[in-house]
Amino acid sequence: MKVLRIAICGDEEYFRLLEKELIEKYMEGQGYECIIDSYSSGEEMLSGGKEGESGKPEALPYDIIILDVSMGEMDGIETARRIRQRNEKVKSEMAMYRSISEHLDKQRKRTHEYKNQIAAISALAAAKQYGKLGAYLEKIDTNLKISGDAIDTNHVIVNAILNTKYREAVDKGVSFVLKINDLSGLHMEEEDIVVICFNLLDNAIEACSQRGPCNHSEGKVVKFKFVLEEGRIVIAIKNSMERKPILKNGKFVTSKMKEANEHGFGIRNVMETVEKYGGQYAVDSGGGWFSFTILIRNPVA
Repeated sequence: MKVLRIAICGDEEYFRLLEKELIEKYMEGQGYECIIDSYSSGEEMLSGGKEGESGKPEALPYDIIILDVSMGEMDGIETARRIRQRNEKVKSEMAMYRSISEHLDKQRKRTHEYKNQIAAISALAAAKQYGKLGAYLEKIDTNLKISGDAIDTNHVIVNAILNTKYREAVDKGVSFVLKINDLSGLHMEEEDIVVICFNLLDNAIEACSQRGPCNHSEGKVVKFKFVLEEGRIVIAIKNSMERKPILKNGKFVTSKMKEANEHGFGIRNVMETVEKYGGQYAVDSGGGWFSFTILIRNPVA
């Protein structure tokens, strides 16, 4: 028997119980087994449920969610918006964490390979096989240039994000211009670094790569700045554009509805993350560029 997870959210217990009974009877007749959770408010549902689970937000594990539109405090429409926003945030974080995991796995493999290479170099040197040693070193140098990371900020998470997005930009024919400094003193939760950097870079690269022949004076280019200066975290991104983006209800939209929703929620998640740290952001779309600039105080540990 198929299993469905269903959530019922409404501020009147009588109707929640009635809906649960009707749903169970109907779904049983359709050949489904139901696991139904009941919530008295949107806040309760979004906070993790009756058990008061804590920790990082996760996508709500339901196949069907039934919401009372006229609930007090947070109505059903606002609850639906926040559910979707959180699910999009989790989706983007999972994608980036997969990229980071793959990046770190490649680093571990390269470290193991380097140890083997050092052993081979030592053996050739001990045997005085200098001709073979020279050829081997040349081969290693070529491989390093191909497989080595182009970007190092002294911060493992930022490195993984930037190197992953750099390779993605190059593969899509987008120039990637970067300004960074030593980020070892960066004080920001890793998941928030992922939300900000992944969403900004993903949107910028996607906006450039989806266009046809580019008439912009600088071509398809993304410029990204991530520095610590004067006790502040400065993050800024610019991407070339030929048409001004549309701002609707506080989010940017594109010509395709799916992209509009995903990019809109991505930018909104960035804004909310900046506000979490009491930071400031500015958005501009003039002169053939779309830009997003962030300033956050970086406390001294």
